[in-house]
Amino acid sequence: MRWLKNLILTLLILIIFIYLIIQTQWGAKQLSDLLSKYTQYDVKIGVISHHLTTPGEIVLQDVAIHNKQNSFKLKTKQITFELLWQKIFSGSWLHRLVVTEGELTLPSSRQIFPFSSKILQLENMNVSYRIGNIGLLASHITGGITPWQPTANNPFGERNFQFTTEQFEINNIHLTTMLAKGSYKINSLFIDELTAYLNNGVINAKAVQYTDQAITLAKLMLTNTGWQFSSSLSQLINKLRDIKKLSIKELNLTNTHFQGKDWAIASLSGKVADIVLSAGNWNSPSSQLSLNVDELVYKNQQTSQLMADMTFTNDILHFNRLAGYYDKGLFNIEANWHIKQQSINIINAQLAGIRYQLADNWFSFFKTLIANLLNSLHITNFKLTNSLVMDINVNFPFELTNVNGYLTNMDLIKQKKWGLWQGKGAFTASCGTLNKVMLRQPYIQISPHSDHFFCGRAQYQYRKWLNKIHH
Repeated sequence: MRWLKNLILTLLILIIFIYLIIQTQWGAKQLSDLLSKYTQYDVKIGVISHHLTTPGEIVLQDVAIHNKQNSFKLKTKQITFELLWQKIFSGSWLHRLVVTEGELTLPSSRQIFPFSSKILQLENMNVSYRIGNIGLLASHITGGITPWQPTANNPFGERNFQFTTEQFEINNIHLTTMLAKGSYKINSLFIDELTAYLNNGVINAKAVQYTDQAITLAKLMLTNTGWQFSSSLSQLINKLRDIKKLSIKELNLTNTHFQGKDWAIASLSGKVADIVLSAGNWNSPSSQLSLNVDELVYKNQQTSQLMADMTFTNDILHFNRLAGYYDKGLFNIEANWHIKQQSINIINAQLAGIRYQLADNWFSFFKTLIANLLNSLHITNFKLTNSLVMDINVNFPFELTNVNGYLTNMDLIKQKKWGLWQGKGAFTASCGTLNKVMLRQPYIQISPHSDHFFCGRAQYQYRKWLNKIHH
């Protein structure tokens, strides 16, 4: 039995020797070379340390790991393994994995990780990750995932997470001082709470769910935020169509700014309830919108002090009030937009002090068919007061000042064609010019009689003679 005692003593001495030697730089290098040779990773470990006072904790310092394809990279000051020795021969031997101060690049392709842990904890790490057309960058991130059970397709696993980060970027959207809590389960991302700064403003979201390109939010608040886009408004709308479904129970906006190519919205505030967009189309059974905008710019048109109170029910968008200033003039509109029928009924519209210059192609515009969004336009009551209308076309310019008039029960669009159908109207002006000819007190009365013609009566004063024209 003496040989057995010698064998046990020899093994004990060998274990102590390995335990001591591996905690030297030479021992750490030998272990690094061994791991690099027999695994798919290139490993460099500066120092390995272990203290008998904390037997379940192994610390690696100055660690650099990357796979052979160089798509996975980890360079960190310290990695701490908190082990459960009683479960060393089971799959749950690693209780906590702590990665401190470094950089982590995760692969977009399949990557098999050699172990999992009950807790993955990151401390002051920089992380970059790209999957599909989504790119993520996070700097100085601190937080954890529990339990951490990575898969070949998802390095984060399908469990709960909570983290804070100084800088966070997703597809060129930059957030700072972000806090996020939530979970991920089988292609579904749930965010219980998200708070961050965006361009010196605050974004706060609660109960967010992302599943198969469908986004659902219980509450979203944007305060003093600014959004910059390189795309035009039509291009941005087309991007929204890529989202299969967007649902927001409550949206609160305070002094929010948006700017893109040839368009801008300055100081948008208000509240929107029950939004549902399907492939970019409004698909909510009932919604309420109350918005205020300091300035709205689209190409060369500008509106200020815009106020909108709208409700959406049964595929009808009700403009209870749409008011604001256009070129120092005031407008106030009440209307209904039937989405499925593609028709607009202007119940009551008042324009006062408007200074409007017709577009260069206004004549050809009225000869073309209307786009798919609109099939008919009906005006129940329209009133124009103290306004100016002009066309600076060099071939046939005209200008009418102090224009007053009205339209009642008139159709301006039918079957996507511009025209004048039914109803009546009349307009007067104090003076004007028609192809450089001076006019005084021009007047026109409109009375459409059928779908094919209308009757009009116009009179004006020119060179002190009273002229009358009948059509």
